[in-house]
Amino acid sequence: MALAENQKKTTILAIDDASENLYIIKEILTPEHRVLLAVDPGAALDVAESQQPDLILLDIVMPNINGYEVCKKLKANPATANIPVLFMTTLTDKANEQLGIDVGAVDYILKPVHPELLRERIRHHLAK
Repeated sequence: MALAENQKKTTILAIDDASENLYIIKEILTPEHRVLLAVDPGAALDVAESQQPDLILLDIVMPNINGYEVCKKLKANPATANIPVLFMTTLTDKANEQLGIDVGAVDYILKPVHPELLRERIRHHLAK
């Protein structure tokens, strides 16, 4: 999908402790979006508040603070509460998926991600 000359790119913040995952996400999304990357979930909270991305892609399994806790903090902060969060994870069981939705995520995507599915899900949530 090509952007019109005057259309502003949306900003996506991707948070994952594995830099190789972030590289893949950036490669998939850069043609259509401005992509911010964060390997440190704590620092990512500051980036989310200061940069106000249009959407956040968030891993669940990370050291020190997991994605569920990051999502709770994002939703508790008035500055970031309305930013849609999509979890991207290898956790396949329904209990984890339900927990992700319960803490405020709008979607739950399994890794490894299929590029076109990721782009479509992002388009869907940005259109809301």
